[in-house]
Amino acid sequence: MKDSGWKMMAVAGFAAMGGMMWSQVLAPRDAVGYPSGAAVSYGANPLFAVGSTAGSGIIVVAPAGQIAVVTDVVLAAAGGACLHTVSLETSGGETLAAFKLASDTSTGSGYDGFTPTVVQHAFSSGLPVPAGETLNLTESGTCSFGYTISGYYAEP
Repeated sequence: MKDSGWKMMAVAGFAAMGGMMWSQVLAPRDAVGYPSGAAVSYGANPLFAVGSTAGSGIIVVAPAGQIAVVTDVVLAAAGGACLHTVSLETSGGETLAAFKLASDTSTGSGYDGFTPTVVQHAFSSGLPVPAGETLNLTESGTCSFGYTISGYYAEP
């Protein structure tokens, strides 16, 4: 009979530990959604995606009271022989990103050229375009290129 005392204590201890663990598992927690930084609140679909093969110009407008956050950029140079620079700049004059593109698909005389540049980049924290400003794509060089840029609108 003396052995059953410690067994009862062990069973009671394990039961108490199990109850505490389940209370932690089942306890309510704050929901955490994407993104973990600024709150996404636009009153509409907060996502944007733009793309074109056109040259320089305004590609995203951050509305008053909202910032636009660029999360993904895809750029692709067309064939031929060319060098190109593509920049993402705010209307306030800040350069957020710049990329170099190149292509040389010409062949002959033992020269095989090289594949056109393709840039696929996801910014882990995003590129913020301040509220009320625009994101402009500027380019210089001789390549034809295409782009796709995506992101979301958020409260600053």
